[in-house]
Amino acid sequence: MKKLLLILIVFTALYGCSKDDDKNTPPSEVPESELISPKLYATLASRTPLTGVLEVYPCYPNSSTYYGNYYKGVLTPINPHYTVSSGSALTSANPVYLPIGDYNMIYWGTPKPDTVTYSRVAIRDPRITLGGDLAQQYFSLRKYESASDTTYYPTFDLVHAVNSVVIGSEELSATLQRATAALIVILNNKDNLKFNSIIYSTEIIINSVADRINFYTAAPSDQTRAVRFPLTMSADSMQMSNPAVMVFPTASNPLLQIVITLKNGAIKTYQQNLKETLDANSRLILTLTLNEIFEEGTSSGGFQVDKWNEKKETIDLPPLP
Repeated sequence: MKKLLLILIVFTALYGCSKDDDKNTPPSEVPESELISPKLYATLASRTPLTGVLEVYPCYPNSSTYYGNYYKGVLTPINPHYTVSSGSALTSANPVYLPIGDYNMIYWGTPKPDTVTYSRVAIRDPRITLGGDLAQQYFSLRKYESASDTTYYPTFDLVHAVNSVVIGSEELSATLQRATAALIVILNNKDNLKFNSIIYSTEIIINSVADRINFYTAAPSDQTRAVRFPLTMSADSMQMSNPAVMVFPTASNPLLQIVITLKNGAIKTYQQNLKETLDANSRLILTLTLNEIFEEGTSSGGFQVDKWNEKKETIDLPPLP
């Protein structure tokens, strides 16, 4: 009798869990007449209308578990995405289509830059699956292809938000925060002289950069990577600089390295820890003076993102060893 009672209790518990799972699992197909596509509006925290690309990841309410999105009535892991212009979402090939109910939305976007930006960027995207926990996923840096190279590419400019919405009675709305930092390096020669033509290339390496940012929180982690990018010589050879380079946030006072390769194969280096930290939503402009002459031998909606916090640091470089 006791054994029979135990079996009955176990069966009841298992049946109850199964019913709960069924209740929490969305149907694989829903009539399109029962799906709603809310309007989407986007502005920055500065109240400037957002222009760029915005992706939406619907999750279960109060959760980072990915719900998915319906396309022609079929639930798919392909997330909604929009092109946003002057604060309004343009037509999308895959907008939000969901049944009435509560959802937790994750937003990731890339604003159209307000200045020239470095174009050779690359990152590793998270793995998105139905029912997957997006709090366990990351955007991560991509390493340069050479097996002997230990440096990484710069990243895209990324903005992020998480908020809840009631589909059927609310529009999509969020306050987007920038998850990346920008670095601009301007290298001048001493006494306003032209750079010597012996210079073949100049590269910047910024250290202590986060390897990844969390897909759900945008929090950075593993600030141990080195990101590399080149400087470009001006037409008059008076200055070397780079378009704005985006990186994940760094640890405090990251090490900056300048690597100058000469045409004869010699390499000159300079390094110094910065006074500033490249934290999210900051832009650091470094103006450097090279103190050496080279010789041959040597509910209505509103997506918002914070404005850039401008930081400037000027460093006079001693002669290179």
